[in-house]
Amino acid sequence: MNIEFNRGLSRVHDAMEGLVYCYKDNYKHIYEEYNLSLNKAAEEAFVFIKERITMDIANSDLFFSRETGAAITFARSRFIPSDLSVDNFVDYLIGLSDEEVKLIVLSNLNSAGPKISHEELILISQDGTRIMDFLRNIKLSSSIKWEALEFFRDVRSSMKGFIELVKRYIPIYKKILSRNKKLIETFENYVESGINSEGEVFFTKLVKDSIRLDAEEIIIGTLFFRSRTLICTIVGEKLYIFIGMDYEETVRLSLGAGDASISVFKNVSDKTRFQILNLLKDKDLYGQEIADKVGITLATVSYHMNYLLASNLVTLEKVGQKGYYSLRKDTLKKSVDFLNNNFNL
Repeated sequence: MNIEFNRGLSRVHDAMEGLVYCYKDNYKHIYEEYNLSLNKAAEEAFVFIKERITMDIANSDLFFSRETGAAITFARSRFIPSDLSVDNFVDYLIGLSDEEVKLIVLSNLNSAGPKISHEELILISQDGTRIMDFLRNIKLSSSIKWEALEFFRDVRSSMKGFIELVKRYIPIYKKILSRNKKLIETFENYVESGINSEGEVFFTKLVKDSIRLDAEEIIIGTLFFRSRTLICTIVGEKLYIFIGMDYEETVRLSLGAGDASISVFKNVSDKTRFQILNLLKDKDLYGQEIADKVGITLATVSYHMNYLLASNLVTLEKVGQKGYYSLRKDTLKKSVDFLNNNFNL
């Protein structure tokens, strides 16, 4: 097993997250909806972006809305080279062929459809008629479907507007990096030095043993904007993990100052998380299966899994090309014992 820290991929991914979170105040709605506190430095950065850039390009909802956020997919690990950085990201976008662009956007929209394999998506991206059939079958708002239709009708024109916006945005993002250099680099250095000195042991402590590290190659990155998030992506034999700067605080808040069982009760009392845990009692499931069964988006699954992972209620394990979630029944049993001991049941 090889574990490495990749600073360049961290920042490319983080830059696109910043655009999507900033669009139409997405960050405010997301944090309010999930009752989270926003990192002050990140909030100031969102304001800084909004004052300097207008995201009024064609098909902007397709690129930046919470419903799709396709801009982030252009920075996903499946598609980008390992040596990519924010300095050459624009050149990378310019160099994409129409077929590659179509595949990236189809991959993004696929989470709202019947979940077609990557190999099948490649074939669809090469056939205009099959693209139209694909769009008919995805579960997205009519306005997003219309923007997607317009996008595929004129990929070059749509990408030109997107690339020009990214070109204006990258210098702004680099100023944000400079303004928060100490904060960002302190966390990056902490993660990188821990991985270099302790490897698997350090990472297991960082994620509280919630991810089973059985991939041949693991690439670690950090996030400034999505500071409370743990993101996992599987590409072939590689496992990509992006850790928000405040994730460890999220774990501490989730576990609480007292007994960890209190955190379990909080999660079980949440209707959606209870549904997820109830599904996992019978079999392990991957993210899209959970989304389909509960009737929520994959992004919402990711949000809830952040807290279930942080509370040691589930574990994530790479199986083939997917990441499967398992229920930690031992954690639930400890919580039952906690009730028995405290209430003399």
